[in-house]
Amino acid sequence: MTIKLSREHGKFLSDYMDNPNNWADGFSTHPRLLTEIRDNIYHQVYPNLPNPNEGKLMTTNCYLLIGLPASGKTTASKELAVAKKAVVISTDKIRKQLYGMETVQGEWKEIEAVLHEQILRNVSNGQSVIVDATHCIKAHRKVLLDLDERIDWTGYYFQTNVVACYRRNERRSRSVPRHIIASMSADLRLEPPSKDEGFKQLLTVMEEN
Repeated sequence: MTIKLSREHGKFLSDYMDNPNNWADGFSTHPRLLTEIRDNIYHQVYPNLPNPNEGKLMTTNCYLLIGLPASGKTTASKELAVAKKAVVISTDKIRKQLYGMETVQGEWKEIEAVLHEQILRNVSNGQSVIVDATHCIKAHRKVLLDLDERIDWTGYYFQTNVVACYRRNERRSRSVPRHIIASMSADLRLEPPSKDEGFKQLLTVMEEN
């Protein structure tokens, strides 16, 4: 069977897909073109069958952990990484990379730029990621949820009691100042995460009594 492609689709495959070194760039910059090619080939191979994925972009599942410092996110991220075959990206690690210490809050825009670069680099290779961060502010979550249409975000909201977070934080070798945790707790009470923000799925993680 001969598959017919438009000149645009053929040029794309010639430019990008003939060389495996170009695949990441092709997937990163042309998600809609790849979707069109997939749908076109499906219609030619199965002309009498409906395409269940018609018009749907090829996406990667990614996971956003939301909650206070010492709420259990980092521990959970390690288990989730194994279950989802995902890479963990931690804003604490980015802070250490930028400022030398994980406890330095730093400038969010600088941290965010590195975070986005790491997410997009992995997604361009079809690799799922877990973002281990607080993301207590709705505006910060929104930027991430709108980052790239190739990403389907699942959120995990850790509703750990703030007093428990204070206690755990005090036992850490790298503790976060108490007033910062209190401020983040206030942010979450004011604007708790909602599925309507753009999550494919939003799960709540409650502590066992």
